[in-house]
Amino acid sequence: MAATVNELKEMIIDLRVDLVKARIPETNCPYAYYNMDMENIDCNEISCNECKRNFLENMREKIKEEVMSL
Repeated sequence: MAATVNELKEMIIDLRVDLVKARIPETNCPYAYYNMDMENIDCNEISCNECKRNFLENMREKIKEEVMSL
């Protein structure tokens, strides 16, 4: 059975987020690789893992907005 348009869009979103993850080395800050607003993030207040998780969530939302508008 063929995928619906929404299913295909979700696949595109997942693949683009995976590509973003693959471009950032494990121990590096994602903000060094992507020009995104750090939204008043203080690196001394949250862990690097939490920061990276927040970054990826924000990136997913930006990608989703772009893909869903197609």
